[in-house]
Amino acid sequence: MTRLLEGRACLVSGVGAGTGRAVALAFAREGADLVLACRTERVAQEIAKEVEEAGARAVPVAADITKSEDREKLVTAAGSAFGGIDVLVNNAFATGRAGPIESIDLAKTWRTPFEVNVFGTLLMAQAVIPSMKQRGGGSIVMIGTMAARRPEAGLAGYGASKAALLAATQSFASELGRHKIRVNCVVPGAIDGANLRVLFKNEAARLGQSEDDVVQRFASRAPLHHIATPDEVAAAVLFFASGMSSAITGQSLDVNCGEWFG
Repeated sequence: MTRLLEGRACLVSGVGAGTGRAVALAFAREGADLVLACRTERVAQEIAKEVEEAGARAVPVAADITKSEDREKLVTAAGSAFGGIDVLVNNAFATGRAGPIESIDLAKTWRTPFEVNVFGTLLMAQAVIPSMKQRGGGSIVMIGTMAARRPEAGLAGYGASKAALLAATQSFASELGRHKIRVNCVVPGAIDGANLRVLFKNEAARLGQSEDDVVQRFASRAPLHHIATPDEVAAAVLFFASGMSSAITGQSLDVNCGEWFG
């Protein structure tokens, strides 16, 4: 049986541990050729090794999507190795410094998330358009956050930047549709991983409870009583990247176990 991304050249940014790694491995299992972008070369190489062990071709590239020379380097790497780009997953992100709106310096604390989550991400999408047009179409998948739907105290800059990305996703989809380039967004809620587990451990210690109790209480906020895993988020990304969503563009898909109905 033909795999979902057989022969497709895919560029994934932010491939470090968590969602980026899960997306890369999910794509590898479905036959994709991968360019893996990460600011840390060692991490990119480690993920590339896992991808190759899964039977796919991988090109690791140390890159910062906010830099024009690095975006060009990624597009060139994909062209040299695989002849172009069919799928872009914009997973690189920055949360920025946390703090209350009434006292933080907005010009400073909001700048980083907007530079990465909006400008860097959209410029990366812009950079792959010529290749996708040449190949007759493609799929761009943005990664959002539930913080754009339901703001979190202290993370206003992060939520605002991702809300801007949601709006831009629709604009890109509207303009690029005539070139058969689809643009969609996966919007995760909490993702069960190392960072969240540290929070659970600290909360358990603070309350004098077991970590399992803290996890269950957190999970119970959602109707499914479950916390989405990186693999489950990756499955939604794979849907938008593949032909399964061939008639879908300009849409967002929330992956939050029902905690928020958008």
